[in-house]
Amino acid sequence: MKNILITSSGILLGAFAGYLYYAYWLCTHGCMITSKPLHSSIYGAIMVDFFSQVFILLHIKRILNGYQNINRRKKRYYCRC
Repeated sequence: MKNILITSSGILLGAFAGYLYYAYWLCTHGCMITSKPLHSSIYGAIMVDFFSQVFILLHIKRILNGYQNINRRKKRYYCRC
């Protein structure tokens, strides 16, 4: 549920950022992405969604590595005499 919330808010934020990019850095011809507000909004939404997914995966990997490191530390203290 948390991943869905992060992804959907990232898409909305990216679409808004793409529209702002269109509004302030308008390129009337020759620019595929910024020539229309729909294109720049979709591009911004896709880019922010991609980066949010990368950060979610890195966060999950960091959590799992921390869990594995805790388990390794516990095993070191046991004596196998």
